[in-house]
Amino acid sequence: MAVELVLNELSTQTLASDAQTARQIMSDLVQTIRKTTAYGVSKVFRCHSDFYATTLAPSYTLIQWLADKSIDQELRRYFRSLATQVPFLIDRPTEQSNALSFEFKYEGETAYGLGVAFLIDGLAVSLKSHPKWDTSSVEIELLQLDEAAEWVKESASVRHASCPEHLEQYAQWIRSCLKANIKTLEDLWKSRNTLFPSLSFCDEIEEQLQALKTRELMLHPVIKRLFELNDYAKTWQSGPFDSQSLHKATPESQQTLDSYGDQRTFTCADGQPRIFSCHVRLTPDAWRIHFYPLAPGQFFIGYIGPHLPTMKYAT
Repeated sequence: MAVELVLNELSTQTLASDAQTARQIMSDLVQTIRKTTAYGVSKVFRCHSDFYATTLAPSYTLIQWLADKSIDQELRRYFRSLATQVPFLIDRPTEQSNALSFEFKYEGETAYGLGVAFLIDGLAVSLKSHPKWDTSSVEIELLQLDEAAEWVKESASVRHASCPEHLEQYAQWIRSCLKANIKTLEDLWKSRNTLFPSLSFCDEIEEQLQALKTRELMLHPVIKRLFELNDYAKTWQSGPFDSQSLHKATPESQQTLDSYGDQRTFTCADGQPRIFSCHVRLTPDAWRIHFYPLAPGQFFIGYIGPHLPTMKYAT
């Protein structure tokens, strides 16, 4: 699975106090990108259409930085070698269309780059132009339409880096993504046991994924949530399962189980049919992964796909 870099355009709005500070900020950004490619990430940099018109400091622009002979020539040459995708999703029309159905906000401002990084499960990178960008994750607000066509607001955490040090906690994630090399939902099924050793998939999952082949947009969100479930299962050593400790994990209401429990009943690998009440939500779209916490260290996965009927949303 590819790891993609997406520029946080909000970080280009704050000017450095002077050209020397701007040089250091640009150096941090380029060194950050360079470190990701050292891990094996492709040299693709998704940014907004007027990125190269960015003003870095009073009377000092990005174009001037590229021609600044006081900057290490190799650093400038490396930056020029990046394959920029402008605008952000120009080569991915499906994702671009989908992104338009969401609103992404950071501190009240539209945050398209951070939102794109979240949607494609990528890594947002910033100019360290303000202390708020000196962080390895950024919380954004995500607004989307729910099943009742009402706008729902929720928070989302975006992987982020503005200097090489921020990448240290993501080194293993980057390596795992590149090693997985998952490009389709079919690839996901074939690699399930290697990627998710603490998850046991019901046989129905294969048919579900086959039926969803046209929805490859959901590949990244599905992989992300399965990794989270697998990581939780590995750390769950004893005691009862606590759904509150998993982000966006909830059980179904008893009324829903009474009316629609059969649609949540799947045969597990041990041959036993079980009702999969617990589920996690996926973004974008109203998708769910239904799981059964069998015992510490082991989850059954029973369903991956669109929202199943509930008492509140019967269709």
